[in-house]
Amino acid sequence: MQRREPCSSTFLQPILIISLAIRHKLVHTGSSSNARRDALITTLLLTSAILTSLAHGVLLAYSVCLGLFRLFHAHAVSVAQRRAPAVTATVQN
Repeated sequence: MQRREPCSSTFLQPILIISLAIRHKLVHTGSSSNARRDALITTLLLTSAILTSLAHGVLLAYSVCLGLFRLFHAHAVSVAQRRAPAVTATVQN
């Protein structure tokens, strides 16, 4: 399995491209008020991207755990049903 870097996510690529474009504009503009506004926009974009990615990861991990719990529960019920007649027969003898 190939290891992927967090920044190479398909979801984050457009956000990173936008933030790089804003940073490029920030460097090449002389006005400090525009630079502050652009820095704020860049910060908001990156913060939103990080929080969205974190929320996506949490939901994915939750769904994996929930699925495995259901699988283990079904397995435990199946094993209990198979062992119940054997225990009953042993007790009756």
